[in-house]
Amino acid sequence: MGITDFWMAPAYTPFGMSRYNEGYSMTDRYNLGTNANPTKYGSGEELANAIATLHSAGLKVQEDIVMNQMIGFFRSRSSNGYQN
Repeated sequence: MGITDFWMAPAYTPFGMSRYNEGYSMTDRYNLGTNANPTKYGSGEELANAIATLHSAGLKVQEDIVMNQMIGFFRSRSSNGYQN
């Protein structure tokens, strides 16, 4: 019996007041990190490289996504275009 899958916590840029940078309290589902504002996995390019490396090692990557935990948009427009 061996390891077949690698689970990753959400890779999103967290809400600015998030204490642990865990990615569950995201404000933008489309921002996977930049060099100037990285996530726990670095920039989006670094995340893609890490996933490619895991795939080349024969592992499946499971990304945790919690779609209903969007915060920080009081009276502003979210990245999906809907007004809160």
